[in-house]
Amino acid sequence: MPNANKSYTPFVSTTIVDNKGNQHPFFCIRASASRFEARTVQVAGEDRAVVNFTLPVEQRTKRINKILGTNFPEDKTLWIRAAAWGSAADRLTKVLQKSGDPKSLRLEVFGTVKTEKFNSKNGGEGINVILTVYDFWTVPSSKPNDEAQANNTVPAQSPDGFFNLGDDSDFQELGDDDNDVPF
Repeated sequence: MPNANKSYTPFVSTTIVDNKGNQHPFFCIRASASRFEARTVQVAGEDRAVVNFTLPVEQRTKRINKILGTNFPEDKTLWIRAAAWGSAADRLTKVLQKSGDPKSLRLEVFGTVKTEKFNSKNGGEGINVILTVYDFWTVPSSKPNDEAQANNTVPAQSPDGFFNLGDDSDFQELGDDDNDVPF
């Protein structure tokens, strides 16, 4: 059983395959994003919007090391660099403008991941984990008295990051007649 005193980042991963047969790790991470930078860059002669930000991932380093073949220390917070492009960047810019100038914004982000090597200030080699964001949504604050929390319809999560969906009494058994199936 996970230690209830530790903070776990809700995290789901899988691998997707593109139309050329290349495999890409795909992550879904819920975290308080920070250090936002919205700008426009030239890509193939066209202006494209991009929003860069960071996501702290706690207590998931062992899983990330296994997926990406990295060797990050397991007791440290891993900061993932994220970039939302195009329509996702436009939507995120609107969310940032609406919320003012947030120090951090709680997001659930979905996208593919890659690693990049870099030379650190001390002359050593480091690795950045970079998430290309395909979609996101905002997540209400976890403060118990927050008005947004009262409107939250997402099921509660256990400390290990899984959703608590309740017992079987929440589900209704379908009849034997095939006409009762709603799809």
